[in-house]
Amino acid sequence: MATNPRQIGESTRLIAAAIRAARSAQGKTREELARLTGIPLSTLTKIEKEQAAIDVEQLARISSAFGQDMDEFVKAARRNAKLYRPDGSLNPADTTGYRLSAEEMHELIADDDAPDAG
Repeated sequence: MATNPRQIGESTRLIAAAIRAARSAQGKTREELARLTGIPLSTLTKIEKEQAAIDVEQLARISSAFGQDMDEFVKAARRNAKLYRPDGSLNPADTTGYRLSAEEMHELIADDDAPDAG
């Protein structure tokens, strides 16, 4: 099995976590995301599992599939990395000084007002 010669660094980890979170939040399967982006499922799986670095073209296609531009997607990934631990739980040490933007507050209120899908 060939290995990716590019180093897996903190940026790759942040983006991989953001992809997993966005995919989960939107109820997309990995297969669906692969189809939407044109990225082979095996490549997407390696990216999500932090076994392969992501390139700019892949990031652009993935962020577009989630309805965001690349800049928004990366900013959200960095912001969420401060708020959450790698296991997905809140990191209390990093949430004390966090202030929600008006847009984030609106999204939270809208989510609370949305009817349950069950």
